[in-house]
Amino acid sequence: MRLDELDRLVQTLRDRIKEHHKLLGGNEQATRYALINPLLTSLGWNLADPSEFQPEFGGPGRGRPDYAMVHEGEPYLVVEAKKLGTPIDGTHSQVGGYLLNHHVQYGVVTNGDEWRGFDSRADDRVVFEFQVSEPRSSPLSLLWLWRGNFMGKTRRQPVPVHHMPMPGPPSPPSIGKPLPEIRYEKGMANPGRLFFPDGTERDVSKSWARVQVATGEWLVGGDKVKHLPLRNEHGTLLMTDGRDAGRLLKAREVGRDRWISTGLSPKSHLRRAKELLESCRVDPNTVRLGA
Repeated sequence: MRLDELDRLVQTLRDRIKEHHKLLGGNEQATRYALINPLLTSLGWNLADPSEFQPEFGGPGRGRPDYAMVHEGEPYLVVEAKKLGTPIDGTHSQVGGYLLNHHVQYGVVTNGDEWRGFDSRADDRVVFEFQVSEPRSSPLSLLWLWRGNFMGKTRRQPVPVHHMPMPGPPSPPSIGKPLPEIRYEKGMANPGRLFFPDGTERDVSKSWARVQVATGEWLVGGDKVKHLPLRNEHGTLLMTDGRDAGRLLKAREVGRDRWISTGLSPKSHLRRAKELLESCRVDPNTVRLGA
């Protein structure tokens, strides 16, 4: 599929979500047929070929992901489907269980609107995100999930989208502004997307707190947190493990028993994100925030 065709399909699905949100929100099968299957098909997955696709894969006691993309009978990508509107933040461990139990490297969870991909060889960290209903989401992000991206690479990480020789917007490092240049002012709209130096892109449009949370998740998932606790130059606790999480304000886990404070002001979340990066020896200027 050409990028302009993919863009038109995303717009069609966006309209479908808006028009039929209530109906699809109460029916997982309808969500699959109306939203998930069309997008997977457009990305090259042949859902009618049992040699390439098997639904409800696996046996008793091992979990049964809704979709399994297979090669010579072995799964290399599993997809867990939820009905539209179901939060996917709490499904990380479920998908991680599928990857572990079925010895699969890649997993995706989606509610038809939000899509999130994981890599088991990178501590199940998030390596792909896309939201159909978000107009600022670039269809280029979906190329991570393109079937051709996996052919011959079933045991390796797919080629990152920004390395592919295809036309499109600038690569992540040139999008938005470096994190230290962002100055929060009262009443500012929520940010859009956060771009990390390895090409990882995270949707942070829900709140300013997501800037700090996404930063913490990226640092933990990329094995950049070498010691705990993390503190800033003033001695303020930035990240710790579960034993000291009670000392944090509105503690939130960002992966592998690593906790940060989220009961902060937008300005403080921005500052904490920069301090987390610095404490892990990552230049905050290499992380960019887009509108």
